[in-house]
Amino acid sequence: MARGVGGGASYNPWMESRYDTYAQWYAEFTRDWAPSCLPYLPSDLDGQRVLDLACGVGTLSALIAGRGAPVVAVDASATDARPRSVS
Repeated sequence: MARGVGGGASYNPWMESRYDTYAQWYAEFTRDWAPSCLPYLPSDLDGQRVLDLACGVGTLSALIAGRGAPVVAVDASATDARPRSVS
């Protein structure tokens, strides 16, 4: 079973089980971090394109998209790793 855009990375059950053990914990641990990121983001990102690697549940991706940039967000977690575009 292949995953990724255009038949990219192959399915790797070792990586899935290793990372996914911590993915839910990390999502819970960082859920309130978004407000602390806002001062570091430019207020207007129109005309910029962003690739968010290790996006987790996509909180920062959504904030960036809310400021005008199209975002492609990817994460290694099997539960979060669906490549997605946010705009």
